[in-house]
This record gives sequence, structure tokens and C-alpha cells, in this order.
Amino acid sequence: MQNGIISGPLLIAISATMSWYTGTLLISAMDYSGKSKYEDIAKRLYGRKYSILVICFVLMMLLAANISYTVYVKSFYDNLY
Repeated sequence: MQNGIISGPLLIAISATMSWYTGTLLISAMDYSGKSKYEDIAKRLYGRKYSILVICFVLMMLLAANISYTVYVKSFYDNLY
């Protein structure tokens, strides 16, 4: 029996719930602070130090997404030929 039959959909449901909750928190923070960018919200709520930390996390996430996409495309291309 496959292990992913139960754990796969369960992890997807947990991830969806966490994403929904995080989205509602961001909307609440945006309404509270009156700002619309991650950096501005962090600066308004927590100060300059955490604003810089948020900028670093966003940049690392974007870099990691680009690297993973590049690796995926390369592996797909290698399997194609």
C-alpha cells in the first residue's frame, strides 16, 4: 500500500489551511497599518530591523523559487533528449 494516499491529501489540506490563515493575518495587518507592501507593514508594526529581515526573507524566497524552477526545467530537458 502506498504511504502517500493518506498523508498527501492531509499535508495539502494542512498547507491550504495555513495559507488561508496567513492570508487573513496579512489582510488584518494591512488594514491595521494602512500599508500594502510586506516591508512597509513590518516597518510599521515591528520597526526598521524587522523590515530589513522581511526584505531578506522575501529575496531568499524569490531566489529559491528561481533556482528550483531552473533545476526542474533542466531535469525535464535532460529527460526529453
